[in-house]
Amino acid sequence: QCYADDGTTIQIGFLFDTTQFNWVEDIFYFVLSLINNKTDGWHDDIFANETITLVGDIVNSGCDESVALNAYWKGLRKNNTPPHAIVGARCSGASSIVARIAGLERIP
Repeated sequence: QCYADDGTTIQIGFLFDTTQFNWVEDIFYFVLSLINNKTDGWHDDIFANETITLVGDIVNSGCDESVALNAYWKGLRKNNTPPHAIVGARCSGASSIVARIAGLERIP
């Protein structure tokens, strides 16, 4: 499932403890811009199809299972559709609970 009607968008969900590490968002969106720029010489061929765009959302895991689960369910699912993949938080408890639910939705 893709968020884009034409299937060119890959949606990644990121769980981070943004309360303690508020600088993570800047780095995250900077890296996405580097990956999506197909003319800067930095991994320009990372996707075989040049029309693919990597997009993502960051949600605050709070290093807490209930906060992370709520963040996944309300923050990373767009139009009741899960993201294509999830990157876990630094806290194993918060990542584990989301991984269990995401696994039921067949999300790596």
